[in-house]
Amino acid sequence: MKKVFFSGIKGGTGTTVTVANLASALTQAGESVICIDLDAKNELRLHFGDDWDNQTGWLPAIKSNASWAQFAYTDDDGVTFVPHGSGLSTVDDIELIIGQLDSLDVDENTWLLMDCPSSFHSKQFQIGASDLRIQIINCDPNCHSLIYQNEQLNRIDGVVYQMINKFNASAELETEIYHLWRDSLIFLAPFFIHYEEAVRASLAFKNIAYNCAPHSVVIDDYIALASWLKTKMIQDLA
Repeated sequence: MKKVFFSGIKGGTGTTVTVANLASALTQAGESVICIDLDAKNELRLHFGDDWDNQTGWLPAIKSNASWAQFAYTDDDGVTFVPHGSGLSTVDDIELIIGQLDSLDVDENTWLLMDCPSSFHSKQFQIGASDLRIQIINCDPNCHSLIYQNEQLNRIDGVVYQMINKFNASAELETEIYHLWRDSLIFLAPFFIHYEEAVRASLAFKNIAYNCAPHSVVIDDYIALASWLKTKMIQDLA
């Protein structure tokens, strides 16, 4: 299995949207994908057309000693997703789910995409050497401050790739921050996801930009992310 853990450096960076659109990009490229929402906000499911008031998911399942895999759903695009469900998950709850991933009865080439809370740190959990960790960042002073405040933690946390999301190339400050990061961040992804209003608007239809705005430039960005991840997996397994 190809496991990728996504988390924002802070709330609002667009992690959940990124996971949902990446899942569709991989699925439309012929890949098998399972998304698991590890964030108590329980929002990933909405991008796949789940009912607004559906509160089932892996957390209520494990609290009642039920099999959380039974709460996996598949959307019209063929993406399988497991909602978080209602309630606040603890580190122990998340550790339990991550520890059970290797025992899932799925093909070895299946992608497991985890939507993690911003407080997620890989050293807390059973993350293998071949698993990827992606931190979503925006080109703003807040993220810039957090990156360097957390520099010590990032060294302890192992290799964490950083990916710029919601980039506005017409904003001078964002462009300056981008050039600074490009020259200073060792694990910065060699591309970014553009800001696109259709990405935000798609949630109103309980869908993703990949379906609502198929000709948008941001779709090419998600395809680039999918290709980059495939390359990283090949390199790490070599």
